[in-house]
Amino acid sequence: LRGGMRRHRETLEAMVEGAGWSGPAVEEDARWDEFDHLGVVARFPDLPADPFSLDRKEFQALFERATELWTSGGDGYDESWHDFGARTSAALADAVARSGSGQTVVVVTSGGVVGLVAAGLLGVSGAALPDTWQRLNTVAVNSGVSRVLVGPRGTRLLTFNEHEHLAGELLTYR
Repeated sequence: LRGGMRRHRETLEAMVEGAGWSGPAVEEDARWDEFDHLGVVARFPDLPADPFSLDRKEFQALFERATELWTSGGDGYDESWHDFGARTSAALADAVARSGSGQTVVVVTSGGVVGLVAAGLLGVSGAALPDTWQRLNTVAVNSGVSRVLVGPRGTRLLTFNEHEHLAGELLTYR
């Protein structure tokens, strides 16, 4: 499964080629798409004239404040925090339903989605969810691997954000 974004398609194509996988067709599911981070930042009330000219540290601080406003239920977003959570939960539920004994389901998505899935699998909900999601989202690396175990005791997070396969310039956040 993969989200509908170009980076999802290109990442999965590289994975399939590199691993020499064959078998079931890849399915696109836009519910695995990242939240509109550019839209979230653009709606921040104290936005500098050119937020993308900020250095990494300044942009990170702006990004965290903008996403905090979004997760607190701010208005005017194309997709609310609540709706992002609902679509992510539905996508995970469908992926879990596909898994069977001894089966592996591979999902290529983005860091915000992975952070939200991970927070939920850790049992975080309610008012604590946005803060936990923010903490996970801000440390997610590009091309990190998270593993979920589906079994008789439920769906559980096995690993989050593994990135031993990345080094040097290949390791970037978001």
